[in-house]
Amino acid sequence: MITFSTHPDVRIHMGHETLTQTITELKNEAMTPLFLAAAEATEEAILNSFFMAETMVGTRGRIMSSLPVEEVLNILKKYGALTPADK
Repeated sequence: MITFSTHPDVRIHMGHETLTQTITELKNEAMTPLFLAAAEATEEAILNSFFMAETMVGTRGRIMSSLPVEEVLNILKKYGALTPADK
């Protein structure tokens, strides 16, 4: 994963009076929860885009139908792909 930060502690300021900079850095084992959270947030955003999309008409009248939510939920239930919280 690639991350970017705008936190003041990691900024390199132009015209800084010293030639070196000291920063605080997380150890690798502290990063794992952050990576998991980023992956989970991405998954949630993708699922939301699928389930919240509406049918739309595009170029030359092409119709893109929304996902049939109830049908998808029934398929997921049939194959045991839902957790108790999802049901």
